[in-house]
Amino acid sequence: MSPDVATGDHFLHMQHGVGKVQSVEERSLYGSPSARYVQIHFARDDLTVTMLEKDLPETLRELVSEKEARQLLDVMKSCDSRPSSNWKTRANANQAALDSGDPFEYARVAKGLAQFQSDGELRLSDRQHFNRSLELLTEELACTLSKSTNQARRLIEKAIAAS
Repeated sequence: MSPDVATGDHFLHMQHGVGKVQSVEERSLYGSPSARYVQIHFARDDLTVTMLEKDLPETLRELVSEKEARQLLDVMKSCDSRPSSNWKTRANANQAALDSGDPFEYARVAKGLAQFQSDGELRLSDRQHFNRSLELLTEELACTLSKSTNQARRLIEKAIAAS
């Protein structure tokens, strides 16, 4: 994470999606030494959070670069990651991938479950993992590539459909 967070920077939170830094300021609370606090707004949940700047890396991660965003789309086009046919093994692996915070893992989950879906019906946990991976990817790519969420979703769907 970059050493100096600035107003307008974007970060990803696993539960709340992409957040935009609204303000950064020095504060001294209850007699404690002054520290830098960052206020971040998460539009999807209409949630604003204030936290110590030094705590950001434990909670948030920087968005992928434009180059990495293009690589993500290429991974979805080229990978053939059919998930396990055992539903429990598949659900555990997909949950671990989503919990990892790695957008390349989200891409593999989305592609794998899309391939699995083409072979038959997805279970409830599969649909939840598929939707969550698409949601995280769409929001991050839209912000990184300066696209609308609809445009980003179309890019993802096109990449998933590629064989």
